[in-house]
Amino acid sequence: MLDPARTWTCAKGIYGPATAEHAVALVLLAARQLHRHARARRWRAKREFNDVRRLAGATVLIVGTGGIGRAAAAMLEPFGPRVIAVNRSGTPMPGASQTVAVDALPTVVPDAHWIVLAAALTPETEHLFDAAMIARMRPGAWLVNVGRGGLIDTDALVDALREGRIGGAALDVTEQEPLPDDHPLWSLDNAMITSHTANTWAMALRERSALGRRNVRHVASGEALEGLVDVERGY
Repeated sequence: MLDPARTWTCAKGIYGPATAEHAVALVLLAARQLHRHARARRWRAKREFNDVRRLAGATVLIVGTGGIGRAAAAMLEPFGPRVIAVNRSGTPMPGASQTVAVDALPTVVPDAHWIVLAAALTPETEHLFDAAMIARMRPGAWLVNVGRGGLIDTDALVDALREGRIGGAALDVTEQEPLPDDHPLWSLDNAMITSHTANTWAMALRERSALGRRNVRHVASGEALEGLVDVERGY
């Protein structure tokens, strides 16, 4: 528990571009069904890939409008999808055609072809995508999680994937990490797992060091610190 009498900072913000690149890569992989192409052991007929699609004209829903969400929206722009954003307050996110508060999430989930989770994990967002929310996803839609594993009810997700009620899931984070070798997610052909590699230590080291130096200068100059933690919210 963080002491509210102290000022706390974290590295939020500096992971945005690297993690957003990973999220966009997963969206593109799902859109072109590359996970199936990569696993194929024979030449496959084009008719087997009727669910392959472009991003142009489709809808990407981004849940969480911090550094990752904003960077992902900017990276998606050249591909031409409609971007809908979700955050706590409904404050508009640059690059989104529509931004809604989290209370309105159930109303926009059915519109999305891809849902990118980039929110913080708090008591309010734990299992944000539970069985009921997953049931609101359109058939063929993909759930991409680069935020925190606890944002998704894993058991509910496995059920939806097994029954083919959604297109698939691309997860860089899971509720249990490492994900056990015998977990059913590994065996589902409509699930893709990357082992929490959206941002690596090597990628982050330079940014972390620079952030530390900047905050030392801010303290010396009496300036506001970067990456301030809201103790009440927990992030």
